Amino acid sequence: MATDAWTNLSLENHPGYPGISGSQVWTAPIAQDSASERQSFFQKGPNSTADTTDFLPQSAGGGIYSFFSNTHFEITSSVALPGLDTLQLQISMAEGATGVDVFTGPTLTLFTNGGTFTLAPTSSSLLGAVEVTIPAFGDNPTTINLEAYRWNLAAYAGTITGVQVDWQVDMHSITYGAQLAQATQAVPEPGNTLLTAFGCSIAVLRFRSRMRRTA
Repeated sequence: MATDAWTNLSLENHPGYPGISGSQVWTAPIAQDSASERQSFFQKGPNSTADTTDFLPQSAGGGIYSFFSNTHFEITSSVALPGLDTLQLQISMAEGATGVDVFTGPTLTLFTNGGTFTLAPTSSSLLGAVEVTIPAFGDNPTTINLEAYRWNLAAYAGTITGVQVDWQVDMHSITYGAQLAQATQAVPEPGNTLLTAFGCSIAVLRFRSRMRRTA
């Protein structure tokens, strides 16, 4: 199995990326944490150029805050695994304005020797959740979720040349990390790479509360 992860999504690690002062296109896609021949990248979707994303500082817990709109994100990867038949996407994020995290999707675009295919997940699951009550919200809790989406690609094994996963997050949600696992057999139970996002501080949620009140 080959895994690419994005867990350092903070202002300090990505200086120059747009914040709440503007809705610019990102300066560049973000490569995975560790170098890989798969050339995997995380980016704001091309149809989200008007969406404002704020890279939060580590003092506020890090993550990408989706400020004014339901932002599209993408992960693209060239496939180096012969016989790839299973793909799993994990996303760690705090719920947004309507109480959901992933607003639409994700959708997989599969590039093969025989053409391009668009596939919905074969299955999805919630791997973990943490609830935190923010005083400014009264008794309404904010939940940080670790979502998993899996695709069974056995029918395409041996012909896949690249993949692209697209999803849309809720307004006022915070994306802490993402992980894309590619395997030639069923993806095993996940490790703790993204579960560490559940240890983020209450400062993140207080920051989010302030941003909501000023939106």
